[in-house]
Amino acid sequence: MRTRARLTASIVLAAAVALGTTSCNLLAPQATLKVYDPSDGVSATVGDVALRNALVLADSEDTGFLLVTVINNGSSPHAVTVQVGSGEDRQEFTLTVAGGSTTTFSAGDERRLELDPLQEPAGAVIPLFVQYGQEEGVEIDVPVLEQDTFSEYATLTPTPAPSE
Repeated sequence: MRTRARLTASIVLAAAVALGTTSCNLLAPQATLKVYDPSDGVSATVGDVALRNALVLADSEDTGFLLVTVINNGSSPHAVTVQVGSGEDRQEFTLTVAGGSTTTFSAGDERRLELDPLQEPAGAVIPLFVQYGQEEGVEIDVPVLEQDTFSEYATLTPTPAPSE
């Protein structure tokens, strides 16, 4: 009888320890399930098209550059409309992205998306609206960063022409 009681007590104790050490996930939210942007930019998804790490780099003058990676998860190409800013200051770009491809737009190459003039100062956010075809568009607030402050973006900005 005593052996059976000890065995039962051992099983109950083991179950209590196991439940006590693993049940914290029953009530606590899991941080790994929260979606967030792990960089300076922001992201959005419209249908098959995803924008990743969108941000605006402002130079020392009144010009800015939209830096963004566009991912087309569909099999057909899409003409994606991107509107930056609001009201009369809105600037629009049409980006053609091939099916199943990833295209990065930076300020340092021929695919640059130049905002001239840039009405928002560094430290502000600027509205960006993205849409294609019959898909419902999405608006996100994109941060405006000063290019001289963030050295990691130095290779993504235009190189000034040398003076004579």
